[in-house]
Amino acid sequence: MAIRIFKCTACGHRMRLASNYCGSCFNEKPGWQKPGSLIAMAAIPAIVVVGFFAFIMLAVPTG
Repeated sequence: MAIRIFKCTACGHRMRLASNYCGSCFNEKPGWQKPGSLIAMAAIPAIVVVGFFAFIMLAVPTG
């Protein structure tokens, strides 16, 4: 079963997560709904958190 969490802005068809185009009217998804953008939106905060903790660990003097 496909995951359909986005709606097409043109026709309202529920689109698959992995697709860049609507399966009904072939309208292109907005940029923020494309799979690559979703991965980037998840990865960037993770990188920031890891960088923050790395900075904290390096900034603390070791006795």
